[in-house]
Amino acid sequence: DAENEFRRESQRELQALEKDLMPLIDNIGKSKGFTIIFDITRPGIVYFDKAIDITPDVIKAADAKFSK
Repeated sequence: DAENEFRRESQRELQALEKDLMPLIDNIGKSKGFTIIFDITRPGIVYFDKAIDITPDVIKAADAKFSK
């Protein structure tokens, strides 16, 4: 039980730290003109420039193709 509680508490602490760090990462990414920042410790992206998000274009193209 103590080991499980330690894991849960560690996870909570890491999540709190990540929450505090995300705004800092966003600011650094923007100020340095980065397009994308990866977290090398796990899969995923921690920052990306919204200008490279093609989701609205994909939705528009899918709507045009599949709404026929």
